[in-house]
Amino acid sequence: MHNILYQKIQENILMREILHIILRENQIKDIKCVVGKNFGLFVTHEAGYYLQAIKGQITVVVWK
Repeated sequence: MHNILYQKIQENILMREILHIILRENQIKDIKCVVGKNFGLFVTHEAGYYLQAIKGQITVVVWK
């Protein structure tokens, strides 16, 4: 899942598109997703986060 998701993130640069791809690919209820700039520290205290992808100035963090 991570490789497919990361590849799709690499192909899309719009934050809204990335968010929709993440939600559509995972289809997990109660998923938390942050798309923006410099969000790396935002989830360091959260247990169970499983994806952080960075493209240029855009950071995508997804966790349970």
